[in-house]
Amino acid sequence: FFFGLAPPSRAMAGTPVWKPVCCLAGGIVALLWGIWAVHLYQRFTPVYQEITCRMGHADMENLTIGTPLISPTSFALLIEVVCSNPNQYGIGFAFSEPGKVFLGHRKIEVGESMEAPFSNSSLPAHGNGSIWTRAEVNIDAVVLVSIFTSLGRPEGIPLYLEINQQMAIDIGFFFGHWQVKKWVRQKCGLMMASLVTLNRNKTNPTGPLACAASWDALTVLPLSEKGSAAMNLVGENVAEKDVRAGNMAKNIGLGTTMAGMFLLGVLGVSRGCCLFVRITKERRRRRAGFRHAGENHSDSASYE
Repeated sequence: FFFGLAPPSRAMAGTPVWKPVCCLAGGIVALLWGIWAVHLYQRFTPVYQEITCRMGHADMENLTIGTPLISPTSFALLIEVVCSNPNQYGIGFAFSEPGKVFLGHRKIEVGESMEAPFSNSSLPAHGNGSIWTRAEVNIDAVVLVSIFTSLGRPEGIPLYLEINQQMAIDIGFFFGHWQVKKWVRQKCGLMMASLVTLNRNKTNPTGPLACAASWDALTVLPLSEKGSAAMNLVGENVAEKDVRAGNMAKNIGLGTTMAGMFLLGVLGVSRGCCLFVRITKERRRRRAGFRHAGENHSDSASYE
């Protein structure tokens, strides 16, 4: 280049075709990205919906029936809670803290409960998942004496347990991010078949599970109750401020993506179309120049 003028060969070549092709391709990709961001915005609106749970099944393991004042009674109770997650993202339960287990209306402490090992408790996106809890119960031989009168009751005996599990929500919205880690701490209870009949009632050892935020708010359903009442194990732990933070991350992340991608897409497509028009005009000028040069050449030849 000299004084802002392109070399003759560059001027003759004109605008290369790859420039408008690249502009159009980049613009179309940006527009498609913006459309995808619009789809995600609609998909994650609202950013959180209530999760409902119900009891699945309870399995009793390692039952050993003891004798009052002589030997203890011990068993493990594996409890499944099935939850329906209407949200478009999965919810995991990564950590658990030991909770206490109580037996009888006087709530005599007899063990502890934890997330069942190797259970992979999680709620898949827009589907059903399970939360597993394992309660280890060891009723001392002396305690057996204090609850001996409850052992033969046909209505069963109440078993109370604490659920302490940490739920995790982690979503990326391109330029925004929403992460929630909350402890799910619930007081739960169920009626258990009396210890006298547990040995022959292993297939159906408990009634439905009920949970509440406190012991005072908990109502244990009878052993004969069929089905399971809907429970809100997770929703109470997602506060309004957490939902507002999720909405802000969604609006900033996806809103920025939509605005930026649509702007780049329109600019890219417009630039590509302008370059194609320029190339077309350059080609027409070159054809007209070649035609004019040919006419001049024929005129000079006929003059000679």
